[in-house]
Amino acid sequence: MIENRDIWRVAYLLMRHHGSEAVIVAARRFQALQKAGDVEGCADWRLIVTAVGELARTKPLEGERLH
Repeated sequence: MIENRDIWRVAYLLMRHHGSEAVIVAARRFQALQKAGDVEGCADWRLIVTAVGELARTKPLEGERLH
């Protein structure tokens, strides 16, 4: 399984390279791994998709505190 810092590193690089399309790119990679039956790869890319979504957010979630 991929380390947490590497998840965020990949998410950041996807955002830099693909901008607003990064979530779609990550989701497509996840789907390709899922179709290929790569369970471990799917687990990693599910975390990356979530991280990209977090980086792409422009507003806090309802009830979320900001520092």
